[in-house]
Amino acid sequence: MAEDAVPMAVDRPTSTAVEPVDERQPAPAPPPAAIPAAPPTRVRSRLARLGPKGPSIPPELEPLFKVLRGNHPKADTRIVQRAYEIAERNHRGQFRRSGDPYITHPL
Repeated sequence: MAEDAVPMAVDRPTSTAVEPVDERQPAPAPPPAAIPAAPPTRVRSRLARLGPKGPSIPPELEPLFKVLRGNHPKADTRIVQRAYEIAERNHRGQFRRSGDPYITHPL
């Protein structure tokens, strides 16, 4: 042994018993139970009760969305609709000299 080497204590386990290892493979899971398909009319009637998909588009915005989709097919129309809803809410009750609602001007 070298003179500069210092002996170290080694931690040893106090128990020498070894637990047996189960080498068998776990049993395969049973296949999922088949869910009977509902008739299409029943599903459609349930969906119809939920209402239209997504927020409804105000009829005033349809011509604007038609032009927007023509120029930019992938444009996000939700931003335009939200801007319209905010402007309409803030200008509710305001009219032009002609008597038209103010919101028709920005559209």
